[in-house]
This record gives sequence, structure tokens and C-alpha cells, in this order.
Amino acid sequence: MRDAVRDSLESLVRLFVMPLIRYRTAYPATVEAVGADGLLDVRPDPPPGRPDLPPDVPAVTRVPLRGLPCVEVMLRPGARVLLRFEHGNPQRPIAELVDGSGIESLKITASTAVRVDAPSVELGAGASRGVIRVGDFFSFDVATSAVGPFSGVAQAVGGSSIVTAGG
Repeated sequence: MRDAVRDSLESLVRLFVMPLIRYRTAYPATVEAVGADGLLDVRPDPPPGRPDLPPDVPAVTRVPLRGLPCVEVMLRPGARVLLRFEHGNPQRPIAELVDGSGIESLKITASTAVRVDAPSVELGAGASRGVIRVGDFFSFDVATSAVGPFSGVAQAVGGSSIVTAGG
């Protein structure tokens, strides 16, 4: 008798409660494809600890990635996201980035300046060459010239008016 009551109660919860809360939580998911417009095709993970079960929500297509409004992020297939639904509406899926490992590119748009405050800034993968600023002194070597090879020290007097560096 007790099992029948429990089974009936579980059936009622699955029938009436689950549809109300299913789309009001976040689901870990994988990006399957990325459109040229940046919209994502997303496949939610199966329930935790139950890889044999289907995900609690279906896969969705053309999902926008949400984050900071001034940052445009393009992801690669395989990126990890959290799949959510605005106001619990299954017709309004959104994705949120979980980590940076799946980022293909990043564009920051600002009306005045983009400031990076960090002890080290690398421009490009494997950045290993230094950058000089206007006013910095630098040494140079010229292997061949009209007077033969020579070395010297000079001061940078020109540079970009758009990219600047402090201290």
C-alpha cells in the first residue's frame, strides 16, 4: 500500500510540478555548433550521475550567449555553457559561459577606453617580444650601413595615439 501511494505521489509530481520548474534552473551543456551570427546549438548534459538517462530538457538551437553587453564572444564547438530559460520560458533559451577554454575570439567595445590593469599583458599567443613606448630608450644594432656595422641607443619619439601604456 505504501509503495502505491508513493508511486502515485511521484507520478503527480512528475505530471504537475516538474513542468513548472524544469525550465527554471540551469543545465550544464555543451556547444554542438556555432552559427556565423554567433548563435549556438546546445546539448544539455544528462542528469548528474545518470549518463544512461536523457537530459531533463531537449537540445536547443540558435541560442544567444549572454554576458556583458559590451563584450562579444565567439565560441568553438565543444565549449561548456550553462543553459537557462528566460522567465522559465522554453521558447527563450540563453547560454552563459562556464569557462574560457572554448572562446574562439573576444571583442570589447567601449565608448572611451579599454583599460587593462594587470602585472603582465600578453598580446597574442606566445607573446615574448617586448613593446616600447614613446619616450623609452632602446638600443639597436645595424649590421650593414655605408660606414659599416654600428650600435647605439635611441629614444622612441613616435608611436600610436590609440594604444598607450603606463608606467
